Amino acid sequence: FLLSELTINMLYRMHIVSSILFLALCAIELAYFQVFAEDNNDFEIDESEYCETLAEAGQCVTNEKVRETCMKTCEKWKKKQQEKHNIINVRIEDDEFYNLSAKTFQGKTLSFDRFEGYVTVVCNIAKNCHSNDAEYVMSKLQSLIKIMPYSLNIILFPFKHDQLDYTTLDCTNFDKSLSNSSLGDKLFVMEEAIMNGKDTHPVYKYLKSTASMDTILDEFATFFFISADSDRMIVSQGAAYHLLKDQVIALTKHNYEEL
Repeated sequence: FLLSELTINMLYRMHIVSSILFLALCAIELAYFQVFAEDNNDFEIDESEYCETLAEAGQCVTNEKVRETCMKTCEKWKKKQQEKHNIINVRIEDDEFYNLSAKTFQGKTLSFDRFEGYVTVVCNIAKNCHSNDAEYVMSKLQSLIKIMPYSLNIILFPFKHDQLDYTTLDCTNFDKSLSNSSLGDKLFVMEEAIMNGKDTHPVYKYLKSTASMDTILDEFATFFFISADSDRMIVSQGAAYHLLKDQVIALTKHNYEEL
């Protein structure tokens, strides 16, 4: 048994190393062609096979350099991902959401019964420690709350992205950005959550079960909108932040036919 376990661990590590080496090679080749393109105006890096390979590996989400160099490719990849995951609109048959609780970013217990009577959004953010994603997301969420300050609450769960090695990252600035919310009574930053697998966070177990979802993808944010009466849930994966306002307004006004 010990031998087989060691073998499995070794094979798993070899797979991880080979994947990292492959992506590194693509990135090196991309950098080479970027230099080449500067001397050859008719050579287009974006939408090349190198950009497409990196995009399919999720680098448009985790690698700022890839996003800049492969802008068109990344836009096409994001659009394809969004088209793949349409909005899910479901009825809720119970009030279990209000029986849930979770730890905040500061370690305090937050009971969800405080959200009864409000439109509540549960969303996630990848712990992307080498970019300013946290500041961007926080600013967009705070802008959304300011549009509807009396009827909306947002619960934000950070999560660790599968493609990042957190042992080599300094996440101080990321954590600081999350803790600097000026809307503490409306925007609740929570503990890190596991969204899939046997250790799935209880909140996500409930949300996925209610929406009949097997997996939450980590390539982009997933938003769960719960109506004020807790009788309706809308799930949107990869939605642009400027589109979220319409869904919140629709739930607030109970215009379910438009969803």
